[in-house]
Amino acid sequence: MRLFSLVSAHLAFLASVASSAAVQAGNSTYYNPVLPGWHSDPSCTQVDGTFFCVTSTFISFPGLPLYASKDLINWKLVSHAWNRESQLPGISWNTTGQQQGMYAATIRHRDGQFYVICEYIGTSKGLIGVVFKSDDPFSDEAWSDPVTFSADKIDPDLFWDDDGKAYVATQSVILQEIDLETGEVSQPPISLWNGTGGVWPEGPHLYKKDDANGNWWGMALATRSGPQFEIYPMGREAVLFPVTWEEGEWPVLQPVRGKMSGWPLPPTSRDIPGDGPFNSDPDVYDFEEGTTIPRNLVYWRVPRDGAFSVTPKGLQIVPSRNNLTGIPFSLTTPELSGQQGLSFIGRRQTDTLFSFSVDVDFAPRQVGQEAGVTIFLTQVNHIDLGVVLVPGISNSTCSEAQTAQVALRFRAEGTGIPPEPRTIAVPKDWLDGPIRLHVDAANATHYSLAAAPAADPDARILVGTASAELVSGGNGSFVGSLVGAYATCNGAGVGVECPQGGEAYFTRWRYAGAGQYVSATEVV
Repeated sequence: MRLFSLVSAHLAFLASVASSAAVQAGNSTYYNPVLPGWHSDPSCTQVDGTFFCVTSTFISFPGLPLYASKDLINWKLVSHAWNRESQLPGISWNTTGQQQGMYAATIRHRDGQFYVICEYIGTSKGLIGVVFKSDDPFSDEAWSDPVTFSADKIDPDLFWDDDGKAYVATQSVILQEIDLETGEVSQPPISLWNGTGGVWPEGPHLYKKDDANGNWWGMALATRSGPQFEIYPMGREAVLFPVTWEEGEWPVLQPVRGKMSGWPLPPTSRDIPGDGPFNSDPDVYDFEEGTTIPRNLVYWRVPRDGAFSVTPKGLQIVPSRNNLTGIPFSLTTPELSGQQGLSFIGRRQTDTLFSFSVDVDFAPRQVGQEAGVTIFLTQVNHIDLGVVLVPGISNSTCSEAQTAQVALRFRAEGTGIPPEPRTIAVPKDWLDGPIRLHVDAANATHYSLAAAPAADPDARILVGTASAELVSGGNGSFVGSLVGAYATCNGAGVGVECPQGGEAYFTRWRYAGAGQYVSATEVV
């Protein structure tokens, strides 16, 4: 089978400007994806030998992550252009769809200033064009509130002509002059090209070619086809490929494969400023008091104030009334839909094979209060293992009613046929301390979810297994899986407030990749 399928015209060209003495001798061999995990619609630029890319994030928050690299292989997460509610007040909570939000941004640099131009899809007023600016791409705080502009088409590009005028090109492919201080765009749009006969000529980019000396590279979104083209939980990832672009000619793109050979790459380097992690690094987070929430952890929509905080007991998650599913498309009960923020935090699944675990300190007071771990694609595609207070269960044939007790509950929904839910009582000797919850992908097709007392990891119990098809495509074809932690009271309470109690505290958050499939049979 072919491992990668380019699924859209969204691609970015980069010119390598490193001198011949600074690059490796001969052609380079490397593996795709260079940005594994959910990284849709990459747009990239190069500034003084450092490459910068931004990707789509839809309704996840913070959004529009900016990655930096010196060698095109090691990518460090350095900031998010959309990182605070005040930049777009109320927009997130008024977005109903699971794949609306920030689509197909473009990043550009001019005169010491970085620009990220994007369009937000899914508001009651239609598309909102946004331009974020920053003179320091390594700082969240440096990104401006957006200049907004009227947008009728998606996938905006940003281009400056020699006279200094700025232009935005969008799907179809049309061009308008844009005032980057006011957001005013010229009317009517000028049609540049209607594509090659397809319905959706998307992702247009204008380049002033041959400003830089060196070799051309392309970055594009791609999807690993997975077994039977049905199991691809990481969704749309970012791949790198060599490009030949002779003067006066169309660019010629090398076909994307898992193992690539192309132009000499810049020398390997991780010398990048900022406090974010490299995308390929493991997570080793203990959430000690005084630390901040790591930059690579994200939420599904802007979270409610106070829902997440680092405390002396670890990362506190205040439960939401809605669970991870909620009522995803309801306009009548937004407090149960998840529109006002899920109490969920996660990181991208960046490896075919991986292990994830986290310790949860949780003392539920009322039936339905729950905290746990999940593999999450959308609100209708997720696989969960929770610690939950249930009315009373028995692991024997005894039919006598029991008082409420703490249990481990496994349940899932998504594409295909979900496994049967399973609930088992937590052994009494586990209740004296934190419980360690595990998610493991030991093969390319299934996840296993397990639990153990943190004080005795060898007492681990396998609670359930589920196919990764549940979190592949379906209602989440644009995005990719996140793995993380959540807390909910499963609908109890009033308004957006759960009954008192039920806060969960998470420590010892660990994620480590164990293997990456680069072909149907090869793991690296």
